Amino acid sequence: MANFGLHISIDPRIIRTWEQRFEREIPDTFARANKFVLDEVAKTAVNAFRRDAHKVIDRPKAWTLRGIRYKRATYSSGDWSNSFSEIYMLPDQSAVLKYLMGERTRRPGDVGPSTDYIAVPRWKSLGEIGIRPDKYGNMPSSTMGRLRREAGVVSGREHANTPSRKRATTQRKRTRKKANYGGVFFGEPVINGNKGLPGFWMRPKRVKRAGRWVNESAPRLLIYAARETTHQPILREFWEKNAARAGDDYSTLMSLELQSKLKWLRDRGR
Repeated sequence: MANFGLHISIDPRIIRTWEQRFEREIPDTFARANKFVLDEVAKTAVNAFRRDAHKVIDRPKAWTLRGIRYKRATYSSGDWSNSFSEIYMLPDQSAVLKYLMGERTRRPGDVGPSTDYIAVPRWKSLGEIGIRPDKYGNMPSSTMGRLRREAGVVSGREHANTPSRKRATTQRKRTRKKANYGGVFFGEPVINGNKGLPGFWMRPKRVKRAGRWVNESAPRLLIYAARETTHQPILREFWEKNAARAGDDYSTLMSLELQSKLKWLRDRGR
């Protein structure tokens, strides 16, 4: 599990002040109270992150946001400095969130439909063959399988350029019968003398002009197979502000904890 700097800072002087107050009014109870309050601070930060992250990132999945967790504090009755609550990310979700929290360069292999490249969709072109983003703005899970079948390439081996010619030809014929394009291929086509980007491309429809069969247009890029991508840590500042707000609750929560404990003692005539 990775934490990617998901910290909440509380001034130790404030904690010391509350320790002294507890010792004056209810000796030997601060460490336990501090543990409860740290748990609440961590819980507040995590819940606020899950609730408000959609204000910063577009349509996050509930699964993604559930990747931010907290672990309740342990404590020693004699030393509160050993008490802490832990905030962390689950491994699967961290593969997505870390690029929004501070890790800028993404390379293939940690998350996505391929271990050899990062699939970057070209939505305008994909829309022409009936593929549109899901409700979260992502590629439908069936997209890569469909494109690989139409291109006649083996999953995870596009970079090796190992198409099954017979299968690709058969699939292309089927595609042409039901769609207004000539199929899909994986590669880096040369267009007007310039080498295109690596990825899945839509073959243009073949039309007859002046007695000759020609391409109706140039190939269109559907999926760019990027070797790396660069990301902005758009959640970093959001988390830091969120953590600061949660940390500011420490004194308020500690006051409530003290008042609750004093009331409990009064009610029992102590």
